[in-house]
This record gives sequence, structure tokens and C-alpha cells, in this order.
Amino acid sequence: MWPPLLPPTGVAAQFDDATLQVGQVRCRGRRNGCASSTGMTSRARLSVRLPGAATVTDYWYRGSLGRREGVLSIPMTPRSARLLKVLS
Repeated sequence: MWPPLLPPTGVAAQFDDATLQVGQVRCRGRRNGCASSTGMTSRARLSVRLPGAATVTDYWYRGSLGRREGVLSIPMTPRSARLLKVLS
């Protein structure tokens, strides 16, 4: 298992709807956003709602997406996923 994900939390994502494309994981007082493009066949953008102003980091790539507010639109390639660390 990838070291930043240790120890496992056992907390499942809660998705916004039945498409399972955008959701969030609430654990240890934090909120992480997740996006999945499993059903997409071409490049697209998914919109993730943020809980007000927040600093967003791509968890897997450890890249900062900066301070954002409202809705974050992120580029997705087909059959990919992103995990976003959201700090209010």
C-alpha cells in the first residue's frame, strides 16, 4: 500500500449520485474529495463542490491546486481517478 494512505481508515467514499464520479471521504476531521472517470470515453472535466474557501492538494501527485472557493473543475482522462485533500 502507498505510504501516505497508511494506516487504512476503513472509511468509504460518499458519492454525490449514482454515476460514482464525484464524492467525498470524511475522516479524522478532514474532508477529501474524489473524482472518477470510469465511464468516460474521452477527456472531460469534473466539477467538485468545495465547502467554502479551501486549500486543495492532489493527494496522489502531491501537487497543490491552490486556494479555491465554490466549485473546482478538474481535468480527467478516461478511466482515471483523483483524490483531493481539501483543507478549509
